[in-house]
Amino acid sequence: MKKILILFIWLNFFIPLQAEIIECHQFLDIKLFLYPQDMVFTEIDEVLVSSTETIASMPFLNVLKQKAMDEGLTLNQATQRLNALWSKILQKAHFQLKEENLSPFFKALQNDHISIFGFTARPFSSQLPTLMLLQQHDLHFDPFRLEGQDDILKTVLSEGLFFVSFDKRLEILDSLFLDGSLNPTRVVFADYNLMNLVQTQLYFEERKIPFLGLYFPIKNRSECDYPIQIGQIQLKYFNSILPNHIARSLIHGQ
Repeated sequence: MKKILILFIWLNFFIPLQAEIIECHQFLDIKLFLYPQDMVFTEIDEVLVSSTETIASMPFLNVLKQKAMDEGLTLNQATQRLNALWSKILQKAHFQLKEENLSPFFKALQNDHISIFGFTARPFSSQLPTLMLLQQHDLHFDPFRLEGQDDILKTVLSEGLFFVSFDKRLEILDSLFLDGSLNPTRVVFADYNLMNLVQTQLYFEERKIPFLGLYFPIKNRSECDYPIQIGQIQLKYFNSILPNHIARSLIHGQ
């Protein structure tokens, strides 16, 4: 048993890890972990951009999705309900970049031959306002290497950004990597959801594709009741999305 333990420790020290997940707090810091020819995929919501209103935060929307499933809806039905809400939210909510200097950082990565693509759980019908938001801040993903790969991609891919919920993400990865036409040195995923990263890591480990996960934890996560209540108040007065401070005052007045 002792020899097995020593061998395990030796392997972990002297054989490079093919897959790992690292916690990050600033997107600009990912440069420390990247190599030329890496293929980077990043969630846009809660990693690159965030909303000033709780109702448009991914944790709150995930709570609504889970609540719909608890009420008896299937995963597909809950996703459709959420997509309908997304389309309305995008007309009213306010979004901002989480960090400054993302645009020159994107360009520097691309100049170093590091391809960068986006993922979002927003519905494909929201591509116009979503792409306009990114273009407003001069953020551009790499469209050229993935366009025209597979018919299924045409229904979710626009200008290097994949509009797909996580439960469909693995199908999209199959479309990209199963035929072997894409051979990156390594695949890198940036996400605010640790469980999503773990499942994505397992996907690439099974296919023996080097993988790095970059985990961006969300501050003030909505598992606590208070932000959820704020989002519920904003949902109640949806026709004019209330700023968080007004929704907070209504909670105190209840």
